[in-house]
Amino acid sequence: MFFRKPVTTDCIIPSTSCHPPSHKLASIRFFFNRIHTYSVEEDEKDRETHTVRQIMENNQYNTNYKNPGNFRNRKKGREQKDENKTVCK
Repeated sequence: MFFRKPVTTDCIIPSTSCHPPSHKLASIRFFFNRIHTYSVEEDEKDRETHTVRQIMENNQYNTNYKNPGNFRNRKKGREQKDENKTVCK
């Protein structure tokens, strides 16, 4: 069984914030890694997956990803492309 504090269940960095993508997606990756590494019954995994997707939806994340572990690979190419851009301060 997965433990969650009832007060902080939905508190992650929203997708609309100005934080780096790696920071925003770290909690989502953690949630999905936890689902796949703990030995629990399939119905508990399904409930936790539904909970994580609800958290993502409440924080304006795209919930259509089949394997959220691929976030890192998808963002890596974009970050390398953005390195050539100049930043105005």
